[in-house]
Amino acid sequence: LFDISLGKTTKLFKDVPTLSVIHTASYKDIELDPSAVTVYFTKPSVEIDLGAFLKGFAGDLVYKTLNKNGAKNAMIDLGGNITILGDRKFNVGIANPNGGEPLLGISPPNGWSAVTSGLYQRYTIIEGEKYGHIIDPVTFAPVSDNVVKSVTVVEGVGTRADALSTALFVLAERDGLDAAKKYFEGYVGVSSGAYAIFALPDGTTVRVDNTSYDSDIIPDNTKIPDNGAVYL
Repeated sequence: LFDISLGKTTKLFKDVPTLSVIHTASYKDIELDPSAVTVYFTKPSVEIDLGAFLKGFAGDLVYKTLNKNGAKNAMIDLGGNITILGDRKFNVGIANPNGGEPLLGISPPNGWSAVTSGLYQRYTIIEGEKYGHIIDPVTFAPVSDNVVKSVTVVEGVGTRADALSTALFVLAERDGLDAAKKYFEGYVGVSSGAYAIFALPDGTTVRVDNTSYDSDIIPDNTKIPDNGAVYL
């Protein structure tokens, strides 16, 4: 579901969009030597790409820095990645990938992040089909958005939320929505109360909870105020 070794595949697809397998690589082809502090690639096709979680990691660092220096309230917006600092409630709207009004709104608590993965902002049309910048580490091909239009993960660690939103998007497209839902429901290691929101092609949403949690989701028919709202 998640592989950091596909940097060359991602770059090649951006330059020459194709549905054929460009080359194969795996995280297993990366060897770490902690004592020498070195990284060795066993295949020339390997190149590390941390883009699937790097903004989430950056959000975590910014949060720690602001909190350490006495900031009381802040919304850290890195474009598709939101991290909240403080007890003030910030409105975060989950954009409708089909356009128009946002699908719904959330107010993540202090220290939590909301991260959305989807193809509605970055994509390429190949043979009449939409494909994006997200590469499936099993097929080595770009994923489409026929099953889900976007996946938003709301979680206490931005790095993890970022990685999970990408992984769930890939899994839903490859194995179906039920497989992605089941994966998240049973995923061990997320913050208590973490949840995912799947935006479907028909404009509806499906929420999946990792544990029982009373979130701050605004009802679907509630319009999010433009003043102070940020859209993922």
